Amino acid sequence: MVPSHALQRHFDLEKRQTLLEALSNTFDGNRIEMRSLQFGVVTSGVSYLNVREALPDFSVLKIGMTYPVPHQLIRNFASQVKYLYVAGENRPFLEEEILALGVAVEGKQQLLRVGELTAEALRRRILHTSAGQKPPAEDIPERPPQFCPGCGHRGVFHLLAKHRLIVIGDIGCYSLAALPPHDAMDTIVCMGASIGMDHGFRKVAATSECTVAVIGDSTFAHSGLASLANVVYNSGTSTIIILDNHITVMTGHQPSPSSGKTLKGQDAPILDPTAVSKALGIRNVHECDSYDLASLERLLLDSISRKECSVIVVRERCAIVDRKPYGPPYKVTDECKVCLRLGCPAITLENNQPFILDYLCYGCGICVKICPNRAIVAGDEP
Repeated sequence: MVPSHALQRHFDLEKRQTLLEALSNTFDGNRIEMRSLQFGVVTSGVSYLNVREALPDFSVLKIGMTYPVPHQLIRNFASQVKYLYVAGENRPFLEEEILALGVAVEGKQQLLRVGELTAEALRRRILHTSAGQKPPAEDIPERPPQFCPGCGHRGVFHLLAKHRLIVIGDIGCYSLAALPPHDAMDTIVCMGASIGMDHGFRKVAATSECTVAVIGDSTFAHSGLASLANVVYNSGTSTIIILDNHITVMTGHQPSPSSGKTLKGQDAPILDPTAVSKALGIRNVHECDSYDLASLERLLLDSISRKECSVIVVRERCAIVDRKPYGPPYKVTDECKVCLRLGCPAITLENNQPFILDYLCYGCGICVKICPNRAIVAGDEP
């Protein structure tokens, strides 16, 4: 016999499920954008952005709450268009749900069963454009994903690339350093792997003195602590850079143990990477501001030359969370183009000369510090 309290839990769960199903059809995060009565696309997540880029004239049902699936909202949308598509990554969850409703739809089976559903793939499969063909609106300079304007990570990886160090990377928004123009991350495996992998490199590789491990503060708290303790225990000589911006940037700016706040906004003890590193017995521990490139470079070169474990805690702030500019925007007075190596979205080309977009420039000054010709000045200077 099933206990009464277990039956009550099942009843409560079914009741909540019913309420959620009703909510999903009126939830503000699920919205219809009508543009065409001919073609419609049901999509969610990053695929929505690809749909808007590739199919700007199509009607769209953007699903922000994918479970429970908003069945009635989907039926309403499908009744307003002649042809319906589903654009989604990974397994065809939404597609199967829509087909189960008896609604005709084309999805992964017809569009793209294997690979990434990019904007170009959508154009090729739905609009039947040839591979590589792009509309005139996309005739703009190509740029790989980059750090935000004013991001403190930019200077760190500029120095690592400058000295051609082998960078043992980790999971975070700083993983973007693996892309051009920095090309300053040689391994990315899983959260917290950088410290352990660097320790292993230094035990077996002839080039071990050229390696540096880089990890963010939230990843350090998540799974880097144990690896750092292992480095100390086994007399490791790793140089570890901890990028401490007091928040979990990569996945949506959630608090981390170094934030001093819980997910509910309550005060919490701060996990200080500097104090933790010293407590583990590491003697060579330093802190540095991420925009002080001269001091950071001195610390970096000194640390990699030592035959002991070294930790550099780079203090910085997230330019997205703290939107206050660091200073006035800068402007370029020369055409040496060294500043382009930073990959800053605020620095572009105009008539084949570097040009700083003042509405994107946060005034962090990193470009000023790397310019050999002193060709970057504050916007209000002559």
